[in-house]
Amino acid sequence: MIGKISWRIVIILASAAMIAFFTYSYLNSLQDTTTVYVYAEDIPVRGEITADHIEEVEVQMQAAEALATGSISSPDEVTGAIALHEIDQGTIVRLDERAMVFPEERQMYLQASGGLDLSAFVPMDMRLVTVALPPEAVVDNSLKPNDWVDIIYTWTDPVDTSIVHTETILQQIEVFNVERLSIESDMGKEGISQHVTLLVNPQQAVELTHAKRYGTIDLTLNPWNGEQEETNRVNNNR
Repeated sequence: MIGKISWRIVIILASAAMIAFFTYSYLNSLQDTTTVYVYAEDIPVRGEITADHIEEVEVQMQAAEALATGSISSPDEVTGAIALHEIDQGTIVRLDERAMVFPEERQMYLQASGGLDLSAFVPMDMRLVTVALPPEAVVDNSLKPNDWVDIIYTWTDPVDTSIVHTETILQQIEVFNVERLSIESDMGKEGISQHVTLLVNPQQAVELTHAKRYGTIDLTLNPWNGEQEETNRVNNNR
């Protein structure tokens, strides 16, 4: 009887020791940290990534293993890279061909003068079309590269010129580049015109160019994850 009790005590003590050991090991692992590199500021689309854009942060080892897979081991790995889309401050720096042009490939995206060759960023099956519009036609000049827009076309009926039609002709078109220009209005006041370059397929380029030539267009901001919506043509007779 005493022997059975002794063995029970030994088993209980051994189990308690194992629990204490694993608890200690787990708590100790939470104190282990490692260095992870993150972006210290926002990087604009087609912006050059420099060492000043990157900072070190200390994080728990377990968090790094879970969240920082594929992260860089040195800022030198991405210094000189070109961002392919806008990168938010605090994002973990990774070698990702979908996010950047790697430093060793950047020469392919530069002109002889050293400036960016925008045509190098255009997919082979796409085209660039630029529209010059006043603020009220481009969401008060708030558009920026990588935004998505719908294109609304307004034109005068060729048969009855008293009728004006408006309809959406294209949806979810990517803004490739934006340039703001100061212009003189008819009243002698300086205003702002925005040149918006859009990334479209060849057929969309034809439709957009036709709309530019025979009417006026407006751009409406579309959420990046928005869906195509069915819209109806309207006119001033309704």
